[in-house]
Amino acid sequence: MRNTKLPVVHTSIADNCIRVGSDDWYDWLKKVKIFRYVSQFHTITVRNGNGNNWYASRRFAGKSRYCYLGKTKDLNYERLQLMAEELSKPDWEYWNQISGIESNGR
Repeated sequence: MRNTKLPVVHTSIADNCIRVGSDDWYDWLKKVKIFRYVSQFHTITVRNGNGNNWYASRRFAGKSRYCYLGKTKDLNYERLQLMAEELSKPDWEYWNQISGIESNGR
């Protein structure tokens, strides 16, 4: 595992933490370009693409996965959690979804 000094955003609520989705959260996002989001089961790296667009990435099974998270105003807990789960799907499910093939064969 790489030793990084990226800011880390956790799903847990603790003293002295910024709550995702709060006014302080959106103010903080104006100051950072990259951070790690850590939930109970998943971790993603979140990057600011051009000031208002955010992207998530994760290495899984030796492959890099990326997705568009949305604009700053849309970067909330639900969106972070959903994209962390999407980027952590098994290979067959993730790549079938990306290519537009549903798992039921349609």
